[in-house]
Amino acid sequence: MMLLGQLLMISAIKRDNIDETIRVANSSHIGKVKERLAMDINVLRTVYSRRYDTYYVTAMNKDDNVVFFGYCIGIASGKKIHIRGTVKAHRDNGQTQLNRVFVK
Repeated sequence: MMLLGQLLMISAIKRDNIDETIRVANSSHIGKVKERLAMDINVLRTVYSRRYDTYYVTAMNKDDNVVFFGYCIGIASGKKIHIRGTVKAHRDNGQTQLNRVFVK
């Protein structure tokens, strides 16, 4: 039981660190709505939604701009990947939402 508590504490600390990274990022919106973009990103977190059977990925590019998108496969946190996607919307705090994302 002690080990489970320690693992939950570590998980909470990692989550808090990622949330803080996103919050303090000097993020600005990328591109225009409906514009197709390609970029290299570093995955910060991936969350699975049972309701929509989709993984929601939050990532940051080299310019500290935060992007997020839904994807059919989970992508490990910390992984660096190249994506291509369409700007769906510009959200709060300078975050850009993408859709129709292709991961190379």
